[in-house]
This record gives sequence, structure tokens and C-alpha cells, in this order.
Amino acid sequence: MFNQLSLADKLFKGVLQTVNVYADRCSRIRHKLSACALCESNCPAGAIKVGEVGSNIKIDWQRCTRCGICINLCPVGVFGLRETTYRTLLKNLTDNIADNKLHIACHNSQLECPKIECMGILGVADILHLYTNGAQKLTLSYASDCETCQNRYGVALLNDELTELENIAPHFELLAGMQITHATGETTIKFTEKFPSEAQTKQQNKDVLPVSRRRLFAQAYKDAATAVVKGATPFVPQVSEGRTVFSTQKEVPIKRQIFLEALAKCGQVIKREIKTGAYFYSQTIADTCTLCKVCTRFCTTGALHLNDDETALVFNASKCVSCGMCVTACYHHFIKTSKTTDLGTFWLKLETKRKPH
Repeated sequence: MFNQLSLADKLFKGVLQTVNVYADRCSRIRHKLSACALCESNCPAGAIKVGEVGSNIKIDWQRCTRCGICINLCPVGVFGLRETTYRTLLKNLTDNIADNKLHIACHNSQLECPKIECMGILGVADILHLYTNGAQKLTLSYASDCETCQNRYGVALLNDELTELENIAPHFELLAGMQITHATGETTIKFTEKFPSEAQTKQQNKDVLPVSRRRLFAQAYKDAATAVVKGATPFVPQVSEGRTVFSTQKEVPIKRQIFLEALAKCGQVIKREIKTGAYFYSQTIADTCTLCKVCTRFCTTGALHLNDDETALVFNASKCVSCGMCVTACYHHFIKTSKTTDLGTFWLKLETKRKPH
């Protein structure tokens, strides 16, 4: 009987779980000096609790409001969508782009348009993705009394992201003419360049490369198999009560991947120096650095690593998520955050320090 109750409790917790949690990526779980508290301090329900180093992240699923704010704010991708992938979420939105326009509303809105739980889940990466997939005009509608909603930080966080976007726009050719207008309960973003929508792109590809009957059936079989696998996924809570098992795998979070893919379509760089912030990061390394590798061990994305013969530190700004773990982990304080990032070298792998001969 008690085993049955235990199983029922686990299933109940699994049904309530709204996000996947990858605690081994969390800077607080990885290093005792990390001061990151974005998820805890911005969770409108106060449902997230980050434990001590090496322990785990606990979420009160009964309090969780499904807002997705933690997914958007975490730079290293600790949180992910439970019911679908983030790319699928964006695809569902891009499928609704018509005449280069897209209207999105929060769950409180009475409008007949695609809805998301909270505006707090949208960030610069999502807006650029929607733009480069055909949304030349993007309208975001939300309740005018957002502060009284259970997800009360949504619009404030959206405005922070829009400020970041306004800082980025002047530096790229196809973003420079962007306009953001605010009205009661609504924000409109307009871009100058017209990109084809995802549906138009598919039609163009279909016209150029007709799909064979065999290929069509093969794709249908693949889609059906994927659906079966997804449908068979058990409701098992992602967050365990034990210690976190750390992985040596380096992975760029999905939000960062989407940001880089969209940014690459935004034309030439017209202003090279941009202020270091959430989306662009750079650092300087002292000549006295001994290449002890500590900073590279704590870099979750592989943006900072040693070259093949271990004679130099290599930094790739495009992979960097601005978590600051390299600065935190360097106990000799050899690494300092730069005030600006050079967009001219943003995509390059730069060797930043060599061992003295």
C-alpha cells in the first residue's frame, strides 16, 4: 500500500511539473562564490529554491504558475520547457505570421490571437527569431494591470529585454531602423527589413525541390515515430532530492543558439563596439595567468577553453552567455570583465594568453 502511495505521489508531482531542471548547469550549484539569484528573485510565486554547492534545485510545483520567466532569465539554460521544446514553441508562433505581422497576447487577454502564459518568457532571442522568420511588425498585448497578475513581473521583464534590444539595434544593419512603441496594455515592435515567413520559405523550397513520394512517406513515418515516443514519456520529476551529478559536456543553451541564428541574419555590423551586458561579453586576462584550467572547467558552454596544445586560452564571445563564472572561478583574479565587446571579432575564436617561454 505504501509503495502504491509513493508511486502515486511521484506521478502527481510529475503532472504538476511544468519545466525541466538541469541543476548541473547552475552557477550557484557549481561554485560557492556565485552570486546569481535571477531565478529565485524573479520567480513571481517564490517557488524556486537553489541549494548549496553540489546539492540541488527545489521547486514547489503547487506554487509554480507556469509563467516561464525562469526559462527566459537563466543565462546558462538551467530551466527548459517540460511539455515541448523551445523551438516548437517558436514554430507555433511563426506559423501564425500573416502579411509579415504577428499578434501575441498573454493568457489574461480576451483577444483572438496566439497566446503565451506570460510576456516574461519572451526575450531578445525570441523577438529576433520571429522577426527573421517574417514578423516585420510584432504586437504584444497584455493586461494593463499586470502587477496584480499572478505572474506580476512579466511586463517589467519584457521591458528590460526591449531595452537590451534597443541597445543592440544600432549596431546591426537590418535592426538599425527598429521602432518600439508603447500603449496601455500593448507594445508594438516594427522593423524595416521584410523577411519571408516560415510558410513562404517552405513553399519556395517546395517549388524548387519537389518532395518524392518515398521521401514523403519516410518523413511521415519519422513524425509518427517521434509522436509515439513523446506520447510515451512518463511524468517523472526532473529534480531529485540528492546531490547533483556534474557533467563535463559543454553545451550552448537553446536560447543562445536561437539568438545567434537570428543575429547572423541581421546584416553587417555597422558599430563595432557594444557595451558589455547580458548578450555580449568580453574579458581581459592578465599576463601572469598560469593556465591552470580552473576557469575553463566552470565554463558551461565551452566559450573559454585551452587550445589543442594547451599553450593558450581561447575565447569565443558568441558562445559566452555572460554568466561571469570564469571571473568568479579565477581565484588569482587574473580575469577581468571588459566594459565593451568588439562585434568585429564576436564570431571568432581568439587566443587570449600564451605561456611565457
